[in-house]
Amino acid sequence: MTVINTYKWFLNKPYNVDTVIENVKKHWRNKEESYNSENELKQILLDHGLNFREDSGKKIMKRLQEIKVWSLIKKYCLKYRRIWHGPDVPIFILPIDTNNRQLMKDTNGKSGVAFPAALFLFLSDIPTEKEIEALFVHEYHHVSRFHALKKKSYMTLLDSIVMEGLAEHAVLEYCGENYITKCNKIYSEEQLKNWWKRWFYPNLSTRREKKLHDSLMYGRKMFPFMVGYSVGFFLISEFRKKENFSTKTFIGEPAETFLSYIDEIS
Repeated sequence: MTVINTYKWFLNKPYNVDTVIENVKKHWRNKEESYNSENELKQILLDHGLNFREDSGKKIMKRLQEIKVWSLIKKYCLKYRRIWHGPDVPIFILPIDTNNRQLMKDTNGKSGVAFPAALFLFLSDIPTEKEIEALFVHEYHHVSRFHALKKKSYMTLLDSIVMEGLAEHAVLEYCGENYITKCNKIYSEEQLKNWWKRWFYPNLSTRREKKLHDSLMYGRKMFPFMVGYSVGFFLISEFRKKENFSTKTFIGEPAETFLSYIDEIS
């Protein structure tokens, strides 16, 4: 796996998003079906936390270099690629938007987004090494699952909630309960069962391009915060009660497998 030295992109140049996109294109092969245009890619990265401010962007990159984040990510790459037999993809470390107070509150200064053939980590100097490892585990699990399923993207609500649920159970397995995301700790089992029955089970075939998909996943409009992620974690938790589960064993299992005991919660 190649951890791209993104710090060098801005040694003698100002930091800006257009420069980020220009350089990403040089390193990212096999982009098919990941995005349709440069503007779409730019928006995806911004939506997931990419810093777009020149002064703070360059300042954060310098700080990440000082605390040796690139070496840290290389260590995690070697560890988890070996364990999961994951693919070799470019990994881009970039600054998170520290001026976005809600983002910083929700993520503690770390975020990411995974594609079938590339991984982006948006960081500040706030998270601990273990928190950064948990972020890497979550996002690289996505990449590894894409690879194991030979899927270029996940297409339905079922695919998405299983993808997120499995990634967080990987964090639970390899980093511990303290490092799973907040949204997996704030809702009761009764709430999650109710929401599963009311909103998710009837809409599992909803395709990703439909507005309802993202409304359910991220908790937009009438839906609770990040409810799709929480329901995904709950679904895998219920499955684990019945099966001898490990991340490595189930990383490439079709999403439908995790509905095996669905009658017990529906």
